Amino acid sequence: MDNVEGNDIPSFKKLFKRDILNFRVMGMGSMGGILSNDKLNTHWWESILIFFMIIALDTIEMFQVNTIYQIFNDQLTYAIQLFGLTCSGVLSTIKIIRLWTYRLELYDLLQNLRTMWEFAQTQNYITKKISDIAERTRVINMYYTLILATGIIEYITHPYICILQYQLSKDINSTYDFTNFVLPVAYWFSIDSYSTYFICITHQQLAVFITVISWAASDTLFAQLTTHVSLQLQVLANELKETINNSDHLDNDRGMIKKLGNIAAKYQQLFMFTRLIETLFNPIIFFTVLSNAMNLCTSIYRMDQEITDGNWNEVFKQILYIMSLSMQTAVFCMFTESLAESSTMISDTIYQSKWMNCDQKSKMTLLIIMIRAQKEFKCTAYGIIDLNHNQMKQIANTTVSYFMLLRSMS
Repeated sequence: MDNVEGNDIPSFKKLFKRDILNFRVMGMGSMGGILSNDKLNTHWWESILIFFMIIALDTIEMFQVNTIYQIFNDQLTYAIQLFGLTCSGVLSTIKIIRLWTYRLELYDLLQNLRTMWEFAQTQNYITKKISDIAERTRVINMYYTLILATGIIEYITHPYICILQYQLSKDINSTYDFTNFVLPVAYWFSIDSYSTYFICITHQQLAVFITVISWAASDTLFAQLTTHVSLQLQVLANELKETINNSDHLDNDRGMIKKLGNIAAKYQQLFMFTRLIETLFNPIIFFTVLSNAMNLCTSIYRMDQEITDGNWNEVFKQILYIMSLSMQTAVFCMFTESLAESSTMISDTIYQSKWMNCDQKSKMTLLIIMIRAQKEFKCTAYGIIDLNHNQMKQIANTTVSYFMLLRSMS
């Protein structure tokens, strides 16, 4: 094994620093305790913040549904575009609810992964490849968060840019257009003053911020969890290989059986972690896959229209939104497939090791472990949708089909 010196291995705190920050921004500051051995201590005000975030999102979604109802007959294609945007808000609500309701399970899972990472670090089981993968996932998450942050700046600053342009080219015979919102919504009441206007755009800005932080917290956490479970499977494979190859140095056969039993217990624990991740993210993945194809095609269609009209500010906003949707889809599909590939490493390691030098009882134990580990883990959305590279291709094909349909309708 190409092992890495302890000082060169990134700490668990460094790898999950941004994820802990996302939790704190979401109002779940108690999740920062994963770096200690303390139990989860949820503060009373955290539930109030989560409730406030959900209400802020849901009210915007209600206004968007009202807008869709008003324009459906006259502007069908635009109504479809707005429906895709509404789905993004619904998806954000689902992500917040899942992270909050599963916070205790998440807390325990992250603490266990931290303990495993630190133990593997002390035992010199972390290879350069494992260290590089962990660091690469952290960097990918950083760029994903950066794209989301750029998008939120573009959306939030739009009303102020409109106000500035109006003030610079102010005409005594013209009035400011109070429909220059952050999001395309129609209210049930009239807006004819700056005070009402600023209240509305502040509400919309808050909804956009909540959407972005929920996406960043949920999607990057999924990448981190699947990556670290995958890496622990690789660490376990390295430990298993070393145990089998050094079986001649053990004092007795019971020592070998005990070590193999510990490895089997760790594998079972990691397998349970994968099931927990799947359970937690089931509704998120399901709704993401269903909505992203529509969102991508409507965004591409909107961008095509804005390019034709020469509205480059809107083109830039759509590009950022498309990039966010594409990376979100890639995160769920690529990291899941990586975990699936790592799930069979245990059986491959046994087959390629010097198992023939082991005693009969150890061979039987290895055979049982090998049979159990041959079952590849597949992360699905309620057992309906498999997440892999093929799913990404299907989403891309569906996006193109929807886009051509929208073009033909217009």
